[in-house]
Amino acid sequence: MPGWYVDDVYMGAPPPYRCEFDPSGSAQYGPSPSTQTHTLTIWNTGGENDTYNLTMAGNIWPTTFWNLAHTAVITDTGFVTAGGSASFLVDVQIPGALTPGDWDIANITAISQNGTANDTAMTFTQVLAPFLLVDDDGGINCEQWFDQAFVGNGLAYNYWDTAWGTPTAAFMDGYQAVVWTTGDFSGGGGTLGVPEDTLSLAERTEIENFLNNSGK
Repeated sequence: MPGWYVDDVYMGAPPPYRCEFDPSGSAQYGPSPSTQTHTLTIWNTGGENDTYNLTMAGNIWPTTFWNLAHTAVITDTGFVTAGGSASFLVDVQIPGALTPGDWDIANITAISQNGTANDTAMTFTQVLAPFLLVDDDGGINCEQWFDQAFVGNGLAYNYWDTAWGTPTAAFMDGYQAVVWTTGDFSGGGGTLGVPEDTLSLAERTEIENFLNNSGK
């Protein structure tokens, strides 16, 4: 029923060591071969200053960590004050002779040097393709049906999850066509199980700008 609802309320001081990636992932696209650079930001949400070691897992393509100035390879974030953040770069080398749509995922984990706190973000790197699929279905996996349609018709495509941010009109302009899936979340009040509209104001603005620029 209509009304105010309160959830996830925390009272008291934060734990001494805690961290969080925000946003939780990054996507980059480029030709084969090329090097694509992701920017990740880890936030110190604990009550004490900290430093975070950086590790990676799951990737196949060569991947390295760099400082934000892109002048030195790093293995940790350096000193991060309580309530502060540290940004760093993740370089992913797309090998040669790959097919449009080929992709690689790296799970990047920041681990506190002073406690057990850790968090993981994902980098998604993909060889440029002529079509773009934007996944904005609220996590209900409707993209699988579009994947079957693309693959079944022999069409290579790039994948974007809106959890990584909003694709800009300028970015979408580089594609022959864009499919933006909202799944079952195409409208509603968001009350008692009624799905909310997954299209944010920022997303609507980028879609409008894209279409006004002869986008498809």
